[in-house]
Amino acid sequence: MTTCVSTIAEHFEFSLPTISKHLKELREAKIITMEKKGNKIYIEPNIEIVRELGGCFTTLTENFEKNRELFFGDVVFS
Repeated sequence: MTTCVSTIAEHFEFSLPTISKHLKELREAKIITMEKKGNKIYIEPNIEIVRELGGCFTTLTENFEKNRELFFGDVVFS
């Protein structure tokens, strides 16, 4: 699903240059692709990378309790 950057910007209270900067980071990480058409820039998620990230987050959350000490030592959360 391709979306125009200005359409995304409408949903946030950040300036377009700020949003563009963050989208550039996502592009460099290969999480999204960007294509310029005329005077607009369209983005699309890289589904393979998004799925891979989803798997990483799933593994992290499934193993979080068992590995909590690795991340936080003996910090107790209430």
